[in-house]
Amino acid sequence: MRCTARCSASPSFSNPKLDCVEIGHTSAALGVRDSKLPRSPVLAVGAEHDLAFLGAVKAGQFDR
Repeated sequence: MRCTARCSASPSFSNPKLDCVEIGHTSAALGVRDSKLPRSPVLAVGAEHDLAFLGAVKAGQFDR
């Protein structure tokens, strides 16, 4: 699964304090990982749950 970076605060990638994740997808799953840790494990969410997962992210259910 190839992941590409997405930032939640700005389209600029030059600020190391941004909360960025890399997102990849296949027909079977959505993958997410921390862009600051490119060798980190990928959280894989099955395709049947990806819209619910993204909705929870947008709703702030995983905010600290």
